[in-house]
Amino acid sequence: MFPRRQESNHFRYFVDLFRSPSPRGQKLGISQGLHLTIRQQKGLWECTELSSLESLGWGDYQWVIVGNLPQLPPETVLGIFLYQDDEHEIDALELSRWGQPERPNAQFCLQPSGKDSIRRFEVHSRTITVRLSWREDKVQFTCWEGETPGASQPIADWTYTGPKLFKPGREKVHINFWLMGGKAPASQQPLEVLVKSFSFRPSPNAAPDQ
Repeated sequence: MFPRRQESNHFRYFVDLFRSPSPRGQKLGISQGLHLTIRQQKGLWECTELSSLESLGWGDYQWVIVGNLPQLPPETVLGIFLYQDDEHEIDALELSRWGQPERPNAQFCLQPSGKDSIRRFEVHSRTITVRLSWREDKVQFTCWEGETPGASQPIADWTYTGPKLFKPGREKVHINFWLMGGKAPASQQPLEVLVKSFSFRPSPNAAPDQ
């Protein structure tokens, strides 16, 4: 989760469209890559957020992320999540040390976060694949090093079946790359992460009007 539309003298979000609407039942995706940046423009630090135009619902979501992920400054956050509102959010990946260099740099989470709905781990690779498998009765989170899921053991794998599950319909896919507290990066240097690919395959049991 992140501060919505926060603005200050040092911080501004700008929003792009994640993709155009497509017919349900088809596999959807992007393959050209999306560059997420944190950069200074005219004295303001701009961060990136992208969101889908519609709910995709139950199914398998997969992203390939590339960048200097292990060395991202502790004040930065890369978020990949399904968002309906602050009480209904599934974080496929939050890559951040949350301002504390000694903390693990990655987590799976359902909001509102709590001990029962978060799993922290460490990312050491510059390239990772993240998969979120969302069903009516569970959410499975998996993260691998590299771009080939199944070629090696996942670095993190967790299934949630608790009360924070919700039905799809109003949630959107979001990706953002932002600065905690609206503070400029300590390095004063621009930062970039590449979403190399995204794909979605609907659950075979998903209702057409879910």
